[in-house]
Amino acid sequence: MKDPLLSLAPSELRALATSVRKGRVSAPYSALSLQRMVQDDAAESVSSKLSFLSTSGMSSEALAACLELVADAL
Repeated sequence: MKDPLLSLAPSELRALATSVRKGRVSAPYSALSLQRMVQDDAAESVSSKLSFLSTSGMSSEALAACLELVADAL
């Protein structure tokens, strides 16, 4: 199964990274809070992935950097 973050466009990843970095969205990263930045059909799976990374110990700054890295790779 493809990682839900890899299904996002680079522009969506960058918007999400900026929102995480500036505190506009934060853990537990609800699908509702993400719908402004990602497609509705991806919001739930992206929410689950971000929550998993957060509970695994990834800080919001590290998460934002990771999202930017994925955007650059795509």
